[in-house]
Amino acid sequence: MPELLTYEDFFYPMESPKPIQNLQIRLTLYNNHIQQTILATEFQELKDLISQNDFNCWLEIHGLKSSEDLKEISEFFNIDFLIQQDILNKTHPTKIEFREKFIFLISKIFENNHSEQLHEEQITILCGERFVLCFEESGNHFFESVHEAISSNTLNIRSQNSEYLFFKLIKEISQNHISTIQNLSDQLEFQEDVLLAFKNSQTSSTSLQNFRHQYTQLKKNIPVLLQEFQKFEQTTIHKNMRPFFNDLLDHLKMSIQNLEATKENLDSIVELYVSNMNLKLNEIIKRLTIISTIFIPLTFMAGIWGMNFKYMPELYSPYGYPLAIISMAITGLLIYLYFRNHDW
Repeated sequence: MPELLTYEDFFYPMESPKPIQNLQIRLTLYNNHIQQTILATEFQELKDLISQNDFNCWLEIHGLKSSEDLKEISEFFNIDFLIQQDILNKTHPTKIEFREKFIFLISKIFENNHSEQLHEEQITILCGERFVLCFEESGNHFFESVHEAISSNTLNIRSQNSEYLFFKLIKEISQNHISTIQNLSDQLEFQEDVLLAFKNSQTSSTSLQNFRHQYTQLKKNIPVLLQEFQKFEQTTIHKNMRPFFNDLLDHLKMSIQNLEATKENLDSIVELYVSNMNLKLNEIIKRLTIISTIFIPLTFMAGIWGMNFKYMPELYSPYGYPLAIISMAITGLLIYLYFRNHDW
């Protein structure tokens, strides 16, 4: 992907894996007494509403495709050039920055869709005084539970400032990480049962490759989020928000612990798979050994009787052929019974 900072003009470098036809903007205004949600396709329609000083403002932008739309929003909220470039970069690694006027987060959410393929989507959140901006790739409304909390004023959420909403959104992202890890863990447990049943080895190999890929996706994003948060002292957080900040850190640490447990489980399943393959190989070698051991003396006997020496009484006996066959059969049976008695 081209380096965005080398261009004077903005551009959107890639298409979303779940594209939507038009820009979708969802504005939620709330205070202690009232909550209002407005849907729009152009930011121009919402400027007057956002300018009101009586509300906290939560703006969700879905399917950003035009850099002009971002310019208009950035100029209104005084978002600097570097942050705009990070918003446009859909492959930007996870990070968080506590600046003088903003808290800026880039993170990933995951969706499994009941399959072994893990869909990854980037979410960018920017928090300032009295407003929170969310830039999402697709039209999925990931934060519906937060909207419901604001609508019903759960735990008096409408009386809190925008920083509280910011931490609430990150907690939802962290919960998505935890549920994704749990889903991967459940799939690994099922795969372990398959391996212990000693079945479907080829399917297991393909599944394990997918599981390792899923773990790699999670590993690239989840630990980084905790590392970024731990860079900042609590003094950078408003005093009233520090308990929520600590609660968020606990959730992030929990996701890391679950991820490490999943890694151990994945490693043990890989070892079990390799062990199963070795056992199957040993079983095949054992069977070939038994067959070879049975037929080696029979081949020796056939070789003896196949020699055309003149003075071989067996060659002229009328019972030579049936006796040779019977002796070979008895020899093979005795060898088979020997292996069977020794649990081969």
